[in-house]
Amino acid sequence: MPKIKNLSNACKVSFSPDGPISEEALERVRALLDEIRPLDVGLDNEAQIARNWNSSTRPSNGRRGRNGANQFTAPIQYLHIHECESFSMGIFCMPPSSVIPLHNHPGMTVLSKLLYGRLHAESYDWINVPDHPSDQLQARPAKLVRDCEMTAPETTILYPNRGGNIHTFRAITPCALFDVLSPPYSAEDGRHCSYFRKSLVNQPPVVLPTEIDSSQVVWLEELEDHQPPEGFVVARAVDPHPKTNIHLSARSQDRTRLILWVGHQAKVIPDSEVSKETWVAPSEEPFILRLMVVLLIAWQWQHRLENL
Repeated sequence: MPKIKNLSNACKVSFSPDGPISEEALERVRALLDEIRPLDVGLDNEAQIARNWNSSTRPSNGRRGRNGANQFTAPIQYLHIHECESFSMGIFCMPPSSVIPLHNHPGMTVLSKLLYGRLHAESYDWINVPDHPSDQLQARPAKLVRDCEMTAPETTILYPNRGGNIHTFRAITPCALFDVLSPPYSAEDGRHCSYFRKSLVNQPPVVLPTEIDSSQVVWLEELEDHQPPEGFVVARAVDPHPKTNIHLSARSQDRTRLILWVGHQAKVIPDSEVSKETWVAPSEEPFILRLMVVLLIAWQWQHRLENL
């Protein structure tokens, strides 16, 4: 995957634990991200499905309720590529109608490349209002930055205080977002991912900067304890294509054992290696390991269905 490796190398010299070292360095990363295509990350089959997707013929998913509607949709899949103290890279694969709820990127610069498909993006930036209460859970005014459809391929950049740092996405077709974050989320450094909702309470009038149109202002409330809205599920994905070698870097505090499909085999990364950067090569694991993984996944889905 030379393009991914080139992108990773550029990120290593362009980003620091405080973010991009310069605007020029950020643009170099953006230029390389612009070159990434679904084929480069093993998602060419998914991209073809998105191009041929038709809402009237899409397959159903999950149990159906009394009105014939699906009771739940497939979860968003996250394909982790790399993480260090300066940046992280990963891909969100979103099924149709799935939603990444309104959330922020505090103190972070984010490049997002829509690899395939279409989605609706809505983003906001905070409005600085003098004498406004500092309680983060109280509603705060924000200005609309973007409210439109995106069609692949398209790359955007948001900054800590501009460009739509608070945003939400809704998939129109199957789609995939390649995200590069600098610096990455870090609870230890105060960079929590917070989720928001639009306030339904009438807010007191405030004096807005003259350049802001009041019709573009909404009041946003932060959800408590950095918890996402109920029903928002992101599943850790495995490499969907056996000939694709994915670069992994798992943070040491993540004790989850990672399973990758590589070289037609299931590759298990042991806990002792989760803090290392690993180029995963095609494995020669026995067939029984593949069978065990398939049975484990089947058991997990059966358990979920029984508890609905």
